[in-house]
Amino acid sequence: MTQTTLNFFQNFHCIAGDCKHSCCIGWEIDIDEDTLDYYRQIGGDFGRRLSANIATDGTPHFKLTKDERCPFLNQQNLCDIILNLGEESLCQICTDHPRFRSFFRTVRKPGSDFAVKPPQIRFWALKRKPKRSC
Repeated sequence: MTQTTLNFFQNFHCIAGDCKHSCCIGWEIDIDEDTLDYYRQIGGDFGRRLSANIATDGTPHFKLTKDERCPFLNQQNLCDIILNLGEESLCQICTDHPRFRSFFRTVRKPGSDFAVKPPQIRFWALKRKPKRSC
């Protein structure tokens, strides 16, 4: 299978509060089972906050606010999960997003969703050229 990768794919990082188009607004944020198990072990006030903001009907997910924001996206557009527990505590979708992989018969395209996402991605896309690897 041929893989086409944008050469900034591995170097991308979230610019958090500086981004004008947050990935944490406007869509359901699912929580994988391993992370859900981890969140259930968190104690104290933050553990109670986690528990109160997770829906477990169907696929576990964060309960969005009335403004469709992740309940852990604070007023500075920073993630309270990262601030309280560290980046390694994010659920899989938050770790991956906006890095998606698209599969087309004989081609795999990591990062194919980058072109239409936040400004930081468009900045990198305009500065770099894609590289191919097999």
